[in-house]
Amino acid sequence: MKFYFFHLMPWPELPADFDDKSKHPSAWVTLSNRYYDPEKGHLLYNRYLDELEYAEKLGFDGACVNEHHQNAYGTMPAPNIVAATLLRRTSRMKIAIVGNGLPLRDHPLRVAEEVAMLDVISGGRIISGFVRGIGDEYYSMGINPTFSQERFREVHDLIIQSWTRIRGSLRTSCTQAGADRCDGAQSRGTSGSGYFRGKPGRNKNVAVGQSGFRTGQQFRLGRTFSGGGRSASSPACTEYLRLRHAAKRPDSQEMPEPAITKGAIQDTPGRVNSAKVCSPSRLLP
Repeated sequence: MKFYFFHLMPWPELPADFDDKSKHPSAWVTLSNRYYDPEKGHLLYNRYLDELEYAEKLGFDGACVNEHHQNAYGTMPAPNIVAATLLRRTSRMKIAIVGNGLPLRDHPLRVAEEVAMLDVISGGRIISGFVRGIGDEYYSMGINPTFSQERFREVHDLIIQSWTRIRGSLRTSCTQAGADRCDGAQSRGTSGSGYFRGKPGRNKNVAVGQSGFRTGQQFRLGRTFSGGGRSASSPACTEYLRLRHAAKRPDSQEMPEPAITKGAIQDTPGRVNSAKVCSPSRLLP
């Protein structure tokens, strides 16, 4: 078992009457930007970064950073920037990006380049998590969420292609910058070049996974991506998760376990023991 320190970087400077829902219906999307103070934000960001860095001295195996937009719950819209600030101030612990909201990006190759750059700078300490983002994010960014799952799959595959191909075209049906829909009916052509672009360090693992809370969102949990390798699906783990959720009684008051998707399965020869590999203790590599 490994322990990771997680910080959302919340905004605590809310108005005194914030509990009045008639005035402030939510801390997400509709909260006025007049409540943000850059000077207080400066102090908070540095305090939060100090706390994340201190996790290494406390013995944590890693620290997690994530992505949320336009809310007081978490003021971390750019997880790769936060990861970059931590890498140069730490030397041992892994930095888990959980994760980059792929369908929210205009061009996914920017994610591929940034994560590869972070991994090379750190000497292989990056865990690259991918997320779709919740509904609030799509409203905030003005993006149609209807095709979110399809775009996520296409973008994920494009990123893996960019890390594993040494030349040629990278193709997907779903990644035109500025496109407001993605029907996947046919390829829209070349989405990028597979030539010199940068990739995670060879012999350094970059774990790839997606977070989710219901069976339909659970990622095709794959083997850990390694420089020069590939990302492969694990039907055994997907089926295990499906059966586990299906076994819950409709009248049960017990909350189902979170989807075991914030990590990746290491290459394992032979048959996969799904109950073991997909257990909560394997959340992160």
